[in-house]
Formats: sequence, structure tokens, C-alpha cells
Amino acid sequence: MASPRQFSWLGSALVSGVINLVLNAPLGWAIVKPGATIPLWGAPGIALDMLLMAFGLAFGTALVVTPQTRRQLSRGQLLAPPLSANLHELLSRWPRSTFQRAVNLGVLSVLIFVPVPLLALWLFDVDGVDRAVFTALKGAFSFVEGALVTPIIAVAAMVGQPLAAATQAQDQLPLT
Repeated sequence: MASPRQFSWLGSALVSGVINLVLNAPLGWAIVKPGATIPLWGAPGIALDMLLMAFGLAFGTALVVTPQTRRQLSRGQLLAPPLSANLHELLSRWPRSTFQRAVNLGVLSVLIFVPVPLLALWLFDVDGVDRAVFTALKGAFSFVEGALVTPIIAVAAMVGQPLAAATQAQDQLPLT
């Protein structure tokens, strides 16, 4: 059996950000026809796309990453990062149900990630954007959200889980 790997906040953020960029930027390209623009408001529209993407990205990530992380931890393939008592307490209050956790995170992501970029677009009097700008906007938005939410989702999945061999392996690590 391979030795467990230590969870990396930065690694998780970068991998997730890149995956979300690679998945969402082409969708942005496909949504807008060549030579057309997509409006800020309406359907299809930038605001609606951001709302759906913010919810869907967090929801889908929680549905995939939570059980995957719990499985890796229980098999001794992953070592949980050290957490402050306050962060551990906060994360331990999250719903145990993966589905409820995913719904809550989706709603929270809409509230956190959507208002600022929409306000900026509105303040800069953006009525619509072309295909290239929408693709860049969608890619950047998904990179940032994915990079910020995925490590938190993974770490929250580790809180309160049996650690199996990972606990024993971590207890045997030399103190540096």
C-alpha cells in the first residue's frame, strides 16, 4: 500500500481551478454564436449564467469531492491537514448528508460569488459582451470559484470521519 499523501490546500485549489476553467470556458464559447453578443440580463444572459454556474459548480463539486475525500481518508490514502479549533468546530456543524451539504453550498456560492462581478458589470455599464469576452469571463469565474470552494469542501469532508490507516501514519510522522 502506498503511503498516504498530505492534503494540499494549494494543490487542491489549482487543480480544481484548472479543471473548472477547462470545462466552463468551452461552454461559454458554445453558448454565444459567432458575431453575436450575450446580454447582461435575460435568458440566455451573463447574470443567469453566473447564477446557474455558481450554484452548479459548488453543488456538483460537493457531490463528487465529499464522498471521494471520505473514501480516500477511510482507506488511509489521505492525511487530513491540521485545523484550528475554530475551523474544525465550524466545519463539524455542516450537514452530514452529502446532498444537503451540496444544496447549502450551492446557495451560499450564489450569494458569495455572483453579486460582486454583476455589480461591476452593471457599474461599468456593460449591456452585453461578445463570444470571446464571455468565454474569458465564464472561464475566469469558474476558475476562481472552483479554486476557492473545492479545498474547503474537501477539508469539511474530512472533519468527523474515521481516519483508518491515515491516523496511524500521521501519528508516526517525525515532528519537525
